[in-house]
Amino acid sequence: MDREPKPGSSISEIDVFAALNVVLGTGVLGPSGSVRPDMVFLIEGEYQRRVVGTPRHRRIGNHERYELIVEYDGEYWHRHHERRDITKYPYVGDGPEVMRLRMQPLRRLRPVDISVPSRADATTCARLALLHLAHRPLPFLISEALMQRIGIYLQFCATPLAEGDIACGLCAELDHVLREGVEFYHTSGSPMQVNDSSLWDFAQLARALSDRSQHIDGLWVPDPNERHWEQAEAEAVSPSFTQRHQIALGHHSVQDIQSTPTESVAR
Repeated sequence: MDREPKPGSSISEIDVFAALNVVLGTGVLGPSGSVRPDMVFLIEGEYQRRVVGTPRHRRIGNHERYELIVEYDGEYWHRHHERRDITKYPYVGDGPEVMRLRMQPLRRLRPVDISVPSRADATTCARLALLHLAHRPLPFLISEALMQRIGIYLQFCATPLAEGDIACGLCAELDHVLREGVEFYHTSGSPMQVNDSSLWDFAQLARALSDRSQHIDGLWVPDPNERHWEQAEAEAVSPSFTQRHQIALGHHSVQDIQSTPTESVAR
């Protein structure tokens, strides 16, 4: 696929795209079109259906694909433009998945969005995005093969994500399980030891979190100040990680105080 940067792409966008594309491998940076997203990936999805008479889902194939649009929202260009950013992709249960990497102190606009530490490097942004992607609910479940690639990539990184970098309690749960199977060595002559069982635990927990958060997307409405989904998300976090999740919410302080519903769509 074409990976030439679009005119006006920042170095940060290009670096985040490159880091994500190592794992996702199907990306296009700044594809042409009327909306001009920052980057688009074709995700290996997992198609499931509910079995009549049971509360569970039965896997019937893992080759369903969907588009993942990723937007990189820096504070300078996106401060006080929440309504403009929402109207760029006004999907409610239809269309591709749209994930925004929102630099703190910008608020997240949707459950799929990620709060990223200010001035975080591209690799940190990519690792946070992949953690969040791993526990997305139906209809955006990822395939087992992609889940494994994400787990291996996250384990392979030489140092763990800092606790303060993960602003999602569900992601923190996943990261904790994955890190339980890794011992980090800081001497150049010692290898990093990886426990394969933790990859299995990672995948199983990711599926459980997908089920646990299934209802959250349905609470979202295209109004940045209607945040019932955010409260439901906090309630879905395990008690051990609730405090970290609440602390993370404190990083979101920039609201949409200047924009109006008629503001023009973002470029």
